[in-house]
Amino acid sequence: MVGAFARPVINVTVPITTLMGWDDTPAMLSGDHPIPADLAREIALQPGATWYRLLTDEAGRFVELSTVSYQPTDPIWRSDVAKDRTCVWPGCCRPATECHIDHLVPFPEGETSTTNTWPLCPKHHRTKHAEGYECWVDEDGTYWFRTRHGVTLTGRPSEAVA
Repeated sequence: MVGAFARPVINVTVPITTLMGWDDTPAMLSGDHPIPADLAREIALQPGATWYRLLTDEAGRFVELSTVSYQPTDPIWRSDVAKDRTCVWPGCCRPATECHIDHLVPFPEGETSTTNTWPLCPKHHRTKHAEGYECWVDEDGTYWFRTRHGVTLTGRPSEAVA
């Protein structure tokens, strides 16, 4: 029997302009799946729906969040999941909600912040830490992975907010 507290959790990233009815920009479901604006507004109106506001700058980029601990805070987790929506390994489409939040620069050398964390699925998290693998992020947000065989893979974050 499922307890009364149990309810499904669906992560939907939606521009406020869509919620307000100013435009029909699609919302994004975790896993990088677009959903129509009308459906996003309907979900938002459901009794008991929980919404978390994630701050963005004027260009729609997420504002950095950080903590002094190793473990990402809930707001950092929500921000990483909303920003990337899937595992950041190029070609992997595993929803970010099923990924580990990994430090790009290992803690404590690198802080636990939204500029130093990203979602990696368990397989690619293990791969990233295997001998001979390197990874980094350019200033423009491009993700780079170099395999132990010298193959370089690149990817870009989904950037859920435009």
